[in-house]
Amino acid sequence: MMNEGVRYPTMADHTGDRRRALEEKLRIVEEIFVREMRQRGFEPDQAENVALPTSLARLYAQREALKTELDEMKGETE
Repeated sequence: MMNEGVRYPTMADHTGDRRRALEEKLRIVEEIFVREMRQRGFEPDQAENVALPTSLARLYAQREALKTELDEMKGETE
């Protein structure tokens, strides 16, 4: 007997879940980065043009890595 009405997770489900998790993580990192930049007297748009303190540089690198991973995921699903 088949399990009618039972839907098993697909790879697309897992990819969508992963993408949503990455988007949420990016949103959080972005908020922290912007707040930390402003607390130190920088405008967030200056990030690419100034030497950042280590803690900000780490957040910047994490933010860029998340953006890159999301862009790659979008490219794979299109």
